Amino acid sequence: MEINLLFQWAPWITIGLILFAIGYRLGQLSSGDDARETALQRDAAYTYRGLNFLLSDEPDKAIEAFTQAIRINSDTVEIYLSLANLFLQQGELGRAIRMHQNLLERPNLPREVRIAALYGLGEDYRKSGFVDRAVAAYHEVLEEDPGHIKALEALLNLHEQERRWDKALEVLEQVTKVSGRQDPRRAAHLSVQIGRDHLRHDVTPPAPGQAQQALNHAIEIHPGCVEARRLLAEKALEEGDPQQAVQLLRELRQTRPGHLFLLVDVLQKSYDALGDSDGFESCMDEAAHTQSASPQLILRWSRWLEERGRLDEAETLLSLSLERRPDSSSIARCYIALLLKMEAADKALKIAIDYLDGMIDQQPHFRCSHCGFESHEIYWKCPQCHHWDEMEPL
Repeated sequence: MEINLLFQWAPWITIGLILFAIGYRLGQLSSGDDARETALQRDAAYTYRGLNFLLSDEPDKAIEAFTQAIRINSDTVEIYLSLANLFLQQGELGRAIRMHQNLLERPNLPREVRIAALYGLGEDYRKSGFVDRAVAAYHEVLEEDPGHIKALEALLNLHEQERRWDKALEVLEQVTKVSGRQDPRRAAHLSVQIGRDHLRHDVTPPAPGQAQQALNHAIEIHPGCVEARRLLAEKALEEGDPQQAVQLLRELRQTRPGHLFLLVDVLQKSYDALGDSDGFESCMDEAAHTQSASPQLILRWSRWLEERGRLDEAETLLSLSLERRPDSSSIARCYIALLLKMEAADKALKIAIDYLDGMIDQQPHFRCSHCGFESHEIYWKCPQCHHWDEMEPL
């Protein structure tokens, strides 16, 4: 029982031992100072009391004892900060907030300690659900240290959580400057969210042209941003410019061909608005027969062909696609269903058997009962955990 408690409360025991070691060292340095020596002996007594409370499974009393053991002075301020952070990690949010606040009330606090305490207070508020207070604390950190990457990232995540897309984008630009790491996909999607809000008139006052500007910016920094192209294409259709919509969607084939299936509906509407059904068919057929075609696009186009009675064309497409993607269960299932519809049961059976054989070949045949290592062949000594004779057939 006591061993389990030791493991459970290891962080607090560690702090207690650190406090004792510091107290012992300060005691050595303060020989001859009776008042200080008495105070240090008191702190050591609180530390021992805290350890005893931990072993007795009384964490609240242990926390109180450890808190009493730390007097906020120049010798213990960093340990005080460490204990506040441990309160945060253990979910003692109220205590963590009080300790960080008490620390920040001290005059002449070293700059690095003040920054750490402010960031810790921001984390306390964030985990407690006080978003505005957390944001304010992170801003105070950044006033002291504009390059504090953890505060910037925390602020960015909070703005995203609160759907403050414009502020999130501003902070992301700061993160990029500080870290030197580009994140064009995240920046693009923040711009998409800004554009979507303008399209929905969720922004007050509405700013004409802001949606177009934000969505264009998203494509500029991330040409493969599917959602930006979809929204711009729908906007172009509403404004009577289907040619622009088609251009936006066709460009996606060069940048993100695997996601073209998400835009089939708006692509068809655009071609219909142009009175060019042959153009839509040509675009889709060409895209579905490329190496980069996703299973979703292939299935979408094969169903389109099947619905129009063009079963032979659908069968040719699925046959070629399954050769390219022999492990695609969705293509195999659709192909087998089509063959049965075409009354080609023998061919359907052969396709099913070939597919299952391929799946079986890919599956491991043995698994180590000790560590879970899987293999196609048996090993009498497991290559992963090195235990002998643990491989069992699956």
